[in-house]
Amino acid sequence: MPRQPTVPSRKDLGRLQQALLEAVLNGEPLPGGGPAQLADLGFVLRHARIHLLDEGLVGRVALEGARKPVAVVSVADLRREARAHGDIGYLHFLPPEADDAGEVWLTLEGRLVTADTGREPASLSRLQVKLRRLDGRWELTSETRALAG
Repeated sequence: MPRQPTVPSRKDLGRLQQALLEAVLNGEPLPGGGPAQLADLGFVLRHARIHLLDEGLVGRVALEGARKPVAVVSVADLRREARAHGDIGYLHFLPPEADDAGEVWLTLEGRLVTADTGREPASLSRLQVKLRRLDGRWELTSETRALAG
């Protein structure tokens, strides 16, 4: 009987999101691949803290050793802060996508919210990684995409 693919649990998805976030912020490689780089990370890092949107997160985020403190915020919080202080770069996870083979796509996006309440946040750049479970560990497949906004 063929072995059924492992569907990632919420706990696995939360750990994978955290691993991707740590890799991007600390310039570290993900298991099975090279460094995870987000092209417009500079827009996010120019603030006193790193803003991470609460939408799309699976589980809690607890980063150790990050360059700056990470604040999990809502869209409303970001808009208020942008009205008070100007444009804010932030990070946003799109919902994870699992396929029938048990592999999962994670997408981390750099975005920019402006003080103009009539404008939607703009996408800066996006990093998509595909991970699979191999011998009990999650690792990158060769399918990684870095996309401009």
